[in-house]
Amino acid sequence: MAKAGLPTPRFAPARTPEELEAAIKSVGFPAILKPASGAEAKFVAEVHNAAEARAALAALTEKVRVEAQEDGAFSGAVGLVMEQFLEGDEVDVDVVMQDGKAVFSSVTDNWPTKRPSFLATGSSLPSHLSADVQKQLTELAVKSAEALGLGVGVLHIEMKQTPEGPRVIEVNARMGGVYVRDWVRAVWGVDLVEEGLMAAAGVPGKPYKSPKALKHLEGRFLIPEASGTLE
Repeated sequence: MAKAGLPTPRFAPARTPEELEAAIKSVGFPAILKPASGAEAKFVAEVHNAAEARAALAALTEKVRVEAQEDGAFSGAVGLVMEQFLEGDEVDVDVVMQDGKAVFSSVTDNWPTKRPSFLATGSSLPSHLSADVQKQLTELAVKSAEALGLGVGVLHIEMKQTPEGPRVIEVNARMGGVYVRDWVRAVWGVDLVEEGLMAAAGVPGKPYKSPKALKHLEGRFLIPEASGTLE
């Protein structure tokens, strides 16, 4: 993305104490330490100074090592990454690409995450952001897909609208999980499963997106405050 001239958050590998010290100098604070391979916001730490970062490196490295034995999404071999903390509204941009061009896009608001672990708390579709901000986010999402060579298929791109403008958190070369397919179909009349199948089969087409939202959806995620068993 940097080679394509696109704005990118500061980041650096933090697999060892030596790499962490270099990352502290290049990334700065506040920052995020998290597994380079993982899922579900597990083992994500917000750090505000070098002492917190050093303590987090030791703790998270051990947690990831243990988790990797049970969950294939995690890998102790690739270690941690340190990333610039991004202020601002978080969104998901779902995109359908055909022949290297976007033929459909949808912006979903993510409610403020539950810190310090950044668990998702809820979503809104269609987005409450202004049309201009949504356009900025979508344009960067599509340019990012193009820069990464993801020209065919359904993508799920997580972003933030920061005080400096839109920034990409991650680009997923897949459809969004859980509720995303159902919500996009209900609000815009576009079935991302069908679009993914058509892209895989090489069937060109442009899905029809309703000019106005067919529904307005607000969804709150239920997050338990403690572990236990419901009987």
